Amino acid sequence: MSANWVAKAVYTRNDLDSEWTSLYLSGAPSPSTEAGLLAHASLYQAADEEEIVDLFVSGSFSLLGQEHELVAGINLADITLTGRSIYTDEWNYNPVGASWAEGKTPRPEFDVYDAASQSIYIDQEQNSYYISTRLNLTDELSVLLGARTVDIEQDGISYGAPQLASDDETVPYAGITYEVAEGTMLYASYS
Repeated sequence: MSANWVAKAVYTRNDLDSEWTSLYLSGAPSPSTEAGLLAHASLYQAADEEEIVDLFVSGSFSLLGQEHELVAGINLADITLTGRSIYTDEWNYNPVGASWAEGKTPRPEFDVYDAASQSIYIDQEQNSYYISTRLNLTDELSVLLGARTVDIEQDGISYGAPQLASDDETVPYAGITYEVAEGTMLYASYS
């Protein structure tokens, strides 16, 4: 590539493992005893992975006596979402007792798990392609043109429900800039 052109490739991998517990209380506690709430507890475990490749080229070129700019690129992402909810027989909307207000609610044993109805596995591919250019018609007047296409494919299951999706869209845009005085620019665009 010449000195006024740059090509770049970036690979990113993200692995996120997480775990948290939730305690849901419902009902109306007695003002005198503070008893009367029901508890539902769950443990959620997730392991998500992302692999992203970003490739782009940018630079300038001469045409009709003016310098112009061009950027083009591809962004490819593969995302896998996995998770599961584990519940407890101990707190499946059972009474909590009066000690909840003092923070003395013990952690239950999370022992109820059904892979078919309490888990997530989703695989997503998100690919996008873009190009944009700034064409300098004069020293004061420039036209901006570009487009971005996004393609998303998803397959998987979440808590027993299929998670199928497929969509793509191209969004073009155009803009114009005009320098009316040094340091003062007018700009209009459409997308």
